[in-house]
Amino acid sequence: MLDEYAACFGEPSVPVPIDEIAVDLLGLRVHLVEDLPFSGALYPAERLVCLCASEARESEGRRRFTLAHEVGHWVLHHRRRPGAAGDVHVLHRDHTPGSRDPKEREANTFAAELLMPEGDVRRAFSDGLDVEVAAARFVVSPVAMHWRYFNLALVEDPPPQA
Repeated sequence: MLDEYAACFGEPSVPVPIDEIAVDLLGLRVHLVEDLPFSGALYPAERLVCLCASEARESEGRRRFTLAHEVGHWVLHHRRRPGAAGDVHVLHRDHTPGSRDPKEREANTFAAELLMPEGDVRRAFSDGLDVEVAAARFVVSPVAMHWRYFNLALVEDPPPQA
């Protein structure tokens, strides 16, 4: 995805421009919706991503991750499959991190890899950036950054359960 963005708009920097990727590169519409009962939803037939407005106000990092997650559903499950356009994907934040739904896990992995590219994360870690500072640099939540450090075997322990 970052290579596609670079080919059209130039090399992206950290923080990854997820809004531009969604809107300008992929042609998706992104709306903040008050009182949305879940974090995000993708409506493929309308090329529409809805995000919970209250969560977006609460945490820019969560808003960006939710948007990247929904972009993941678009890229992985819909962009080249017109017959799948009628499916709706909804992200509920009350799911446990070990979701068994493979499409949700794929979208989470896609979002993490898109927003926190491995090379940039490894450089941040080797520069001595702790989880909080790295999260601020990548504009993601500290929990997401900790998971990325853990999944890249840069730290030994996963984030504590909240």
